[in-house]
Amino acid sequence: MKNVEPILIVESVIFIVGIILYIRHFIVTDSIPHPVSFGIWLIADIINLVTYIQLSKFWVPAAIMLMSATILVIIGIVKMKKTHRERLKILDWVCIGIATLSLLIWGITQNALWSYLLIQIVIALGFVPIINKLFHKKAEPLIPWFIPIVGWIIVCVDVSMSCTSLVELIYPFFNGLLGASVVFVGSCIVVRQNAKW
Repeated sequence: MKNVEPILIVESVIFIVGIILYIRHFIVTDSIPHPVSFGIWLIADIINLVTYIQLSKFWVPAAIMLMSATILVIIGIVKMKKTHRERLKILDWVCIGIATLSLLIWGITQNALWSYLLIQIVIALGFVPIINKLFHKKAEPLIPWFIPIVGWIIVCVDVSMSCTSLVELIYPFFNGLLGASVVFVGSCIVVRQNAKW
């Protein structure tokens, strides 16, 4: 355990820096955190954290994501009261529906592994509204998405060296590294396209 602790500290610091910069972006700009994405992530991260505590020692990033989702939901609620609210799109409702169905199945099933896999689907759905925004030429802030990519790379290496099952890599690789990378690269493309206009 002693050789794991410094890595956990590095991972935590990286994620916290990225989260602080992301939260700062919403405080100092007119942007509002996407209510569907962060609402889904808030619920899923609570369950993900509980499941990870049952299955693995790898729970620190899940706890950090839970805290950040909570803060961003609070910021979103406060800012939505002060600004014009956008109506949810059909895609948002589809994500909410699938997420709700997955959560219901999670509540019914007693199998920790299947519960964990279902929650990963829910977390992945949280990326859909943000990626959809990119198709409408609305970029996410770049640095707050790049910093977690570095963190998730370290987490993936750390988990791959100490995990007892490849299932443990699903959250950090697909819903962490891959998800953040898609949003970052997509935002870079949008920023570049907008600059040409």
